[in-house]
Amino acid sequence: MEECLNKGCAINVLNFTTVIHGFCQKDEVDAALSVLDDMYLINKHADVFTYTTLVDALGKKGRMEEATELMKKMLHKGIDPTPVTYRTVIHRYCQMGKVDDLVAILEKMLLRQKCRTVYNQVIEKLCGLGMLEEADKILGKVLRTASTSDAKTCYVLMEGLRKRCN
Repeated sequence: MEECLNKGCAINVLNFTTVIHGFCQKDEVDAALSVLDDMYLINKHADVFTYTTLVDALGKKGRMEEATELMKKMLHKGIDPTPVTYRTVIHRYCQMGKVDDLVAILEKMLLRQKCRTVYNQVIEKLCGLGMLEEADKILGKVLRTASTSDAKTCYVLMEGLRKRCN
């Protein structure tokens, strides 16, 4: 990338995101974060794919506080999460048992971009990880605050999973 820049080649966000993804695949998250910083130094702005890649890599390393800060930064910049972003965040936070942190960041994400199945995905992931108490807690939240269709879907899912576990 440096050689391309030195030779006057145009480099775009996709090029940076590709390099960031490569570093993340090689488990070199700090190098990937450094490339993110480099992007901003030359006035290239990360997109949702860049952020999602980094959040996934940070989550994989258990660096959830940094992942949360990066998600907040993304949302603050007005970048809308995609369905892949939602799935990534749900997977990594549930995997680390950070359910309260997950709910907090999901609420911020939902202000930017609605995802009708977000709590259903959370409950399904928690049940799949055997975290039934946490899933039940989320179900309670959904039953109090979500749409009727979301609540019914979550209830059916929880009942099915509970029967399967018993």
